[in-house]
Amino acid sequence: NWENDLINDSLCYSYRSTVYDVNTFPSSLHSHDYYEFYFFLEGDVQIQVGEKVFPVRHGDIMLIPPHHAHHTIIRSQETTYRRFVFWISQEYCNHLLQSSPDYAYIMQYVEIEKQYLFHTDQIAFNAVQSKLLRILEEMRSNKFGRDAQISICINDLVLCLNRLAHEQNTPKRKNPEYLLYQQLTEYVEEHLEEDL
Repeated sequence: NWENDLINDSLCYSYRSTVYDVNTFPSSLHSHDYYEFYFFLEGDVQIQVGEKVFPVRHGDIMLIPPHHAHHTIIRSQETTYRRFVFWISQEYCNHLLQSSPDYAYIMQYVEIEKQYLFHTDQIAFNAVQSKLLRILEEMRSNKFGRDAQISICINDLVLCLNRLAHEQNTPKRKNPEYLLYQQLTEYVEEHLEEDL
């Protein structure tokens, strides 16, 4: 367990590596003045945000916006409660928003819809986890350009989370190239005995 705070031009983001809780005591409802991301690895827990209670499982990602009361409900201590935790300030989000509105999709969606939980499949969660581990690797290093690389990794993670949320909330449309390819393969299959 360890925690590291990073300051970049007075724009704050913090990150905790994998947090292991074996003897976890019930937490009371509380709130923060920053965005709090949870990336769940294991444990029999639920998260209450306001009046809603969300059961979580491996691969789930939860975003709790600033000033939203929440707490963790430990249902059983037979399994260790493990998760990654990532905090990002409103100031840093505004900084990212100046670059592109795409950085703020997930924050706006959660604020408006009050839907804080995102389920992922194993492939998507592995991709997110690799980005988290890359941030940890950079934080532990003393390489040249470390702070700049951490900032790039943070931005990449935030954009990845926005893309993931957008894809889950947007109906998939087949692009015209795919439709043409599908029509061609169907035609070939139906006319294999003919002179194509």
